Amino acid sequence: YSTVSTAMIADDAVTAAKVASDAVIEASIADNAVTLAKMAGIARGKIIVGDASGNPSVIGPGTSGQALVSDGTDVAFGAVGGAGLTLLGTGTASGSASLAFTSLMTSTYTVYLMVFEALLPATNGTLPYLYLSEDNGSSYTTSDMRYIAPSTFYAGSGSPSGNGGNTEASAANFWQLTGGALSNASNQGMSGHVWIYDTQNNSSLSRMHGSLVYSSDTTNNQIAANDVFGNTVSATDKDAIKVEMNSGNIASGKVKLYGVVST
Repeated sequence: YSTVSTAMIADDAVTAAKVASDAVIEASIADNAVTLAKMAGIARGKIIVGDASGNPSVIGPGTSGQALVSDGTDVAFGAVGGAGLTLLGTGTASGSASLAFTSLMTSTYTVYLMVFEALLPATNGTLPYLYLSEDNGSSYTTSDMRYIAPSTFYAGSGSPSGNGGNTEASAANFWQLTGGALSNASNQGMSGHVWIYDTQNNSSLSRMHGSLVYSSDTTNNQIAANDVFGNTVSATDKDAIKVEMNSGNIASGKVKLYGVVST
């Protein structure tokens, strides 16, 4: 025969060994004809990218918390560049004297965010305080904190109501976060956030500002809210922080500490 037609070849008669290595070219393959099942397997979590030679290569899977980032030429798994929030720790109260965060405030972060979730005092009519440390929590600074809650707003039945006026101090051991005292009734408590700046900067005072909403101790039906601002008296490194009530324990609730990555 001068030619061999398809009809002359039995099904499955031509083995891979009988096909020339260059016999199947791109034009011979229909679009979308190669399925995932026909591709060589790769390890879980890895991906295929083009390398410097324009050939496919496999990278990954990276480590926990990493993302796929680009340097403008190549991609790789690594830390996400630029500013971003990183959860450093979570404190969950259960009749706790305080919730402390140590060994977490480092030069890696320029700004910190504390988020309060339904923080409930064990004792009615108590106040939430925030303390800073210069020795990783072995002790906390004294007479080094200034703060002001410019006004506390109340809504609901009972007294006081409206604008409750300023609450402030110039040389305290702590930052007081609320202008009014908290209720310890179940399902009450305090929620909100506080930003903290320049804790790792010896040339600048540490500063904070926040916004809190809580149930006042005057009545379970009364809601109170205030902003709060503060700074330290001295410009020293602060490397730990804790939350506690001015009297009694913290019955329940959570506090989360986030760091903002330096750019």
